[in-house]
Amino acid sequence: MIPMATQIWELLAGSIVFAWVLMHVPGAKRYFVWVHLVALLVIAGTAVMGWSFGGIWMATFEPFGTLLPGICLAASSKRAGLWHYPPISRWEKLFAAALIVLVLLGTLDLLGVVPYVWFYAGWPPAALAGVLAMWAVWRGQMHVVICVLLAQTFWLLDIGSSNFFDHVSHVLLVPALVVSGLTFQIWRRRSSD
Repeated sequence: MIPMATQIWELLAGSIVFAWVLMHVPGAKRYFVWVHLVALLVIAGTAVMGWSFGGIWMATFEPFGTLLPGICLAASSKRAGLWHYPPISRWEKLFAAALIVLVLLGTLDLLGVVPYVWFYAGWPPAALAGVLAMWAVWRGQMHVVICVLLAQTFWLLDIGSSNFFDHVSHVLLVPALVVSGLTFQIWRRRSSD
């Protein structure tokens, strides 16, 4: 039951993030529901074609998580004019990126400690969830609060990764999103000329 729950969530999470990429196509913001349906069909289609469950998209959109799909869904909703939330400052984004880099450097054994192992059990995952939720409430980012609660629930139910850090960081997906976002910006500028 749990492995199937993980696969279903990965399918939905991957399609939400892929829809965020597609929402950058000129004119797509008018078709919010259709864009998300197309993304879901593409992700599901790769599974049907035998590229494992979720296919090559899952290889790109791993590790399993909740925060990035939640942020992508909120951003797509904002882009379509369906929902608005306060902006996150550049400094807050840089701080979050620095924490992720710190964990990565530790994982590569470049710091003498490996912070990644702290998020398997004990107080560090609870502390991460608490701090992130408090920041989100303070900044009016209610979608982040929902994602943190969902991430904590999935982690405790052993749906997806067994490491809570994976549920909220999406380290491997960040470069893919940057590249795809920049690609669509360049394409959009060229198509408007």
